[in-house]
Amino acid sequence: MARGMDVVSVLDSNTERLYFQVNKEICEGFSREYDSDLRERVMGMFGIEAAGIHVEALGLPLSASEYHAAAKQRYRDVFPSARPMPGKDRTGFL
Repeated sequence: MARGMDVVSVLDSNTERLYFQVNKEICEGFSREYDSDLRERVMGMFGIEAAGIHVEALGLPLSASEYHAAAKQRYRDVFPSARPMPGKDRTGFL
């Protein structure tokens, strides 16, 4: 989990755009496109399972573990920028 964020703030934050951003950046680093079809395939998956789908679907030249490690590092970098979902504030109360 990102430094400076607790479970409530992650769950109440709009992190979907951040997951998309991170995966898009990793895939583009290998000249591959992270498109809506792949995004839908991994929706709801976590960790090594999602990483394996990315690697296999795009023929990336790294292992699922390597993809997962790269994604985890980028998530740590970008999650502090997550904003509360509409109707929420940082305390988790309306």
